[in-house]
Formats: sequence, structure tokens, C-alpha cells
Amino acid sequence: MLVAQELRGFGDRIRRTIDELPAALKRVVAVVDRFSAARRELDAGRLAQLDSRMVAAIQTFSESGRQMSTALTRLSDESAQVRERLDLASAALGDNDDTGPKLESAVAALRPILDRLSGSSARSTEFDAKLDAWLRPVYSMTSERQVHDRLTGFVAPESESAQTSSAEAADDLADAFML
Repeated sequence: MLVAQELRGFGDRIRRTIDELPAALKRVVAVVDRFSAARRELDAGRLAQLDSRMVAAIQTFSESGRQMSTALTRLSDESAQVRERLDLASAALGDNDDTGPKLESAVAALRPILDRLSGSSARSTEFDAKLDAWLRPVYSMTSERQVHDRLTGFVAPESESAQTSSAEAADDLADAFML
């Protein structure tokens, strides 16, 4: 989801840049028109200075165009990879048709506990502290990513798949909630 948002954001920036191009080109045409008028009025030294500024502006546009082409090529390459991952995740979620009922069952089992803990009583604060002490050592982006990978069927590269005791604890936690 984060990758899709990044792609949309990058796409929006590219679209805005493309939308700005006609106005920039109009400004360039206006400058060229001014150059034509200036050529008739100014001496050769001043014209050379204006000419070099124009060359610099054209080089800037050329470089921007090159960078945009590179970015669009990269976006195209990465979007194919993102689509493959999203297709795999979608297929994995489709294979887990029983996830919703399992989660509903877990919510039903936890509802009495949550009802007793609602509010800010001393018992609720004590329970929150115990829950925090229990979860904090095992909850990390790594453990969250591993649970996500298990659900989507994604196989992490060898360097990412090293198991740690906290990751094993996260797996035990996920198993406890039947994820």
C-alpha cells in the first residue's frame, strides 16, 4: 500500500511538471521574442550575454527532460515489480477466505475482556502496563513484516530472513491470534 502511495505521489509530481511545461514554453517563446527585439536594439556584447543566458536556460530544460525520462523509465520498471507483488498479495489474501471469520471469532473472544477494561480504572492501567511489557520486546517492524510476509506468501531474500528470538516471539504471538 505504501509503495502504491509513493508511486501515486511520484506520478502526481511528474503530472504537475508536465502540466507546467506549456507555461514554461510560453515564457521561453516570450524570451525569444524579446531577444529578437533586443537584437535590433542592443550591441553585440550585450547580445552575447543574453545568448549565453538563453543557452543555459535551454540546457536546464534539456537536463530536466532527461531526468524526467529517466524517472519515467524507472517508474515503469518499478511499477511492474509493484504489480507483481500486489498480485501475489492479492492471490494470497484470496486463498485466506477464512481470515475474516477467524478475526470475528477473535474479536468475540476478546470483547468481554475489552468491556471490563474500558475506561481509565486502575485495573485498566495495570493491564495496559502488563500488555505493553509483554508486547514491546517482541513487536518490531521486522516482526510485523514477517507476519505480513506469512499472510501474503512473500519469500524474503536470504539477508532479510534471518530469524531472531524476537521474531520467533512475534511468530508465537501471531500463532496465538491464529494469523
